[in-house]
Amino acid sequence: MTYAADTSLTATFKGTVKEAEPVDTVPPVISGADDVAVEFGASFDPMAGVKVVDDVDGDVTGAVKVSGDTVDTSKPGAYTLVYTVSDAAGNEASVTRVATVKEKSGETPIEPGDKEPDKEPGKDTDKDGDKDDQGNKKPGLSATGASVPVVAIAAIGLLATGAVSVAVRRRRDI
Repeated sequence: MTYAADTSLTATFKGTVKEAEPVDTVPPVISGADDVAVEFGASFDPMAGVKVVDDVDGDVTGAVKVSGDTVDTSKPGAYTLVYTVSDAAGNEASVTRVATVKEKSGETPIEPGDKEPDKEPGKDTDKDGDKDDQGNKKPGLSATGASVPVVAIAAIGLLATGAVSVAVRRRRDI
């Protein structure tokens, strides 16, 4: 038995072939948002020097959202800022920055335990109410060197032990 088949198929396409758009998976890059020291009382712009570039969308600096602490340059301390931005494809980038407001120049730091800073520098009073420490100190040396004799004795002992050890070795070598 013999079987013969003639199969052919013809298809016609009318339209435009379009290449698939590349998928954007790369988030934008935030630069210039490094930690910064701010002078007391100076103005602070959190966006100064910050630039954001995306590989597909280009410059997206205008889309940055800054959250976190509000930097108050009249109060020394560390303020944390968070910079967040998304590109058109929804890729998000985020950077944390610390802005540290310095102490006011010429200002005397408050000692631990003081409730208030001194009202006028140079007008300090001591225990007996006058401006100097005359008469407030006990006679004699301060106790800062009290442990020196113990250290000296230990050092002398170590030197003596070393000298004896060297002498014994030299005798063995002879």
